[in-house]
Amino acid sequence: MPTTDVLSSLSSLPSYDHVPPTPRAPVEPPTYSSEPGADEETVAHTPRAGTSTSPQGSFSKQWPQATLTLKDQDETARLPTYGRYGRITGELELEDTTSIVSVIAEVGSAYDFPLSLSSPLHCTD
Repeated sequence: MPTTDVLSSLSSLPSYDHVPPTPRAPVEPPTYSSEPGADEETVAHTPRAGTSTSPQGSFSKQWPQATLTLKDQDETARLPTYGRYGRITGELELEDTTSIVSVIAEVGSAYDFPLSLSSPLHCTD
């Protein structure tokens, strides 16, 4: 198509008045949760490999001078439990803080794993 034909076909297009866009209120993105809402239910759930849900309970240990409460624990557990890279969160309530200068927390660990009877366990120093 020659250039003059293109220009003449463009000039025959209808004209549109420029109307500025109407401003809109910002729209919030929807919220998502792994837990169902009050009017929702879980039909089926398949956990991803290597993940688990965090316990929602707490573990408490009481002494005459202090109470230690650790969060995100299984209520039925005898001792507090943390997974790999687990974060220890909780509160230490002291009975008398008048003479307290500092508090030092010492954390220990143990690894508990099931042994397969089909393979022997070899320990070396």
